[in-house]
Amino acid sequence: MTEFKVQLDDQVVRALGYHRIEEYINKHLVQMILKMSSQELLRDLKEVDLENDEQWKIAREEAWKSQSHKYQL
Repeated sequence: MTEFKVQLDDQVVRALGYHRIEEYINKHLVQMILKMSSQELLRDLKEVDLENDEQWKIAREEAWKSQSHKYQL
């Protein structure tokens, strides 16, 4: 684990509390990581062309054959 040292004004720490600041920083770092991951996923999805992917068409047809009875009246 990497440790970062952050200097904060003592008044800020007294006003908000050490634990609350620590939780805030951790929460926002996790959100930043999720945002970066989702942006990477979106970039990857732009490269996927399911409409013209032969394996996807076959898998979709097989799934429909085996599951269509659940959706047909």
